[in-house]
Amino acid sequence: MLKIIAIAMMAVAAMTTTVAADFDGLSVGVHGATVSTYMDKDYTRKGKATLNDQSSAYGVHARFLLEQNDFVAGAEVRYDKYPNTIINAGRGNEAVTDGLDISGILGYQQGSIMPHIIFGMSILEAKKPNDGMHYGLGVSYSLTDNVMITARGVKYEFDGPWQGSDLDLIKGEIQLSWRF
Repeated sequence: MLKIIAIAMMAVAAMTTTVAADFDGLSVGVHGATVSTYMDKDYTRKGKATLNDQSSAYGVHARFLLEQNDFVAGAEVRYDKYPNTIINAGRGNEAVTDGLDISGILGYQQGSIMPHIIFGMSILEAKKPNDGMHYGLGVSYSLTDNVMITARGVKYEFDGPWQGSDLDLIKGEIQLSWRF
């Protein structure tokens, strides 16, 4: 799935005319995502884990980027709300309610387009907090001097939080950000 999202984002970037834009500075915004959940295959084969394969998430984010020549580096903090993600991992149904991500961003500005990679740490709240990591690919497009839209595919890996089973989330995310 990440390959399809990455290819689509690069195709959009290649077809779009570029106009010089500035990605420097602080931006805040809102985002929405579609979420696919996967449990460790050995555990699900035993019939002990079922999960909601498709769900959604929404939230807010803050990002700070620095640009040097055409290279862009920065950090992002995201809060996600998962309104309908339920996991049954052998100890009863658990609602995944909240998520917090702290991410690093590395990108390359091509006019008003910035393809980038994202990586960092995540906390997922169910009955108890579970920590993991995430990584992915994205592309940001500067609509105006102050408004930016970002499309991103991110994979989350949580090792062993549900009775020794691993949980992976794959998110396709759209962000709308306002730059200061």
